[in-house]
Amino acid sequence: MEKVRENDLSSQGRSELLELTELIQNKNLPISQVIRLVKNLESEKIIEFNLRVDYTKTVEQAIAAGNYARDYCKFTSLNYSIPSEMIGKNVKISARLFHFNNRLISAEKAEWELSDKGYRPANLMELLALGATRPGLQKKFSIIALGSICEPIDGGPQPRTCLTTHGTERSISISWPGGTWGEDYRFLGVRK
Repeated sequence: MEKVRENDLSSQGRSELLELTELIQNKNLPISQVIRLVKNLESEKIIEFNLRVDYTKTVEQAIAAGNYARDYCKFTSLNYSIPSEMIGKNVKISARLFHFNNRLISAEKAEWELSDKGYRPANLMELLALGATRPGLQKKFSIIALGSICEPIDGGPQPRTCLTTHGTERSISISWPGGTWGEDYRFLGVRK
């Protein structure tokens, strides 16, 4: 195996390599887990992007624009409201997908992590805009909009809206975290 020369790496690359090396040494990780971590990093090359969110559309129209094979919860304008200050607007937002490196995370902790990095949880219309413009993302992992809350059933945890797949079909549904979400979820955040 050819040794990588220090001059071949950018300063960011050297920093990331050093961080990975320290993580491997500190956690005493087996090679299979290291490979998995690297693959997760590679799958998230597109984590920041701009989205156009069309609040002139109804929830139903935004769902239709996403061409989902299934809408498990029959999302409508009656059970999901659009923020009143946004109605009639067509806005551009800066968004990012967050992943919490193979650890279980609660909605509260995920929201705190987003906020700490200068983001807020995405709402339903922002999630639908992502699904319409980047449909392939949800085939890689499920995407949660923490700012899109459904009414809890029987006082349980508050379900959130989720872009996911069932088999090969793209769908929109709600996700009951049961307290936490695992490594196969990403969280859509919008820059504050």
